[in-house]
Amino acid sequence: MTRYSTLPNTLHTLHNTLHNTVLNTIHNTLHLTFYSTLPNTLHTLHNTLHNTVLNTLHNTLIMTLYSTIPNTLHTLHITLHNNVLNTLRNTLHMTHYSTHPNTLHPLYTARSKTKSALRSTTPSLIRFITRSI
Repeated sequence: MTRYSTLPNTLHTLHNTLHNTVLNTIHNTLHLTFYSTLPNTLHTLHNTLHNTVLNTLHNTLIMTLYSTIPNTLHTLHITLHNNVLNTLRNTLHMTHYSTHPNTLHPLYTARSKTKSALRSTTPSLIRFITRSI
């Protein structure tokens, strides 16, 4: 009776022990495998993502830089060119208009008056000469 009465407990204990041993072995094996490969896997994943992000950022910046440099330089060149030309033009205009009344205007006015006088007197002079002859 003793043997048969203890058998269920013994089998149960044996089953539990084996079960726990197998489960613990599997569990520990998985843990060891996981923890030994995880750092490499995570490190590789991190580096891949990091490099992908950095490369994408780098390429985006390079493409942006190279695509905008010609426009930026062109705009800068035109702006400087226009500023220099406008400054030169304004300087010449100011110089011209500041000296024009003093030097050119009297000469121009005298010339205009002479031409005007000649135009108005020439027909009369011609008529006078032709009548006199």
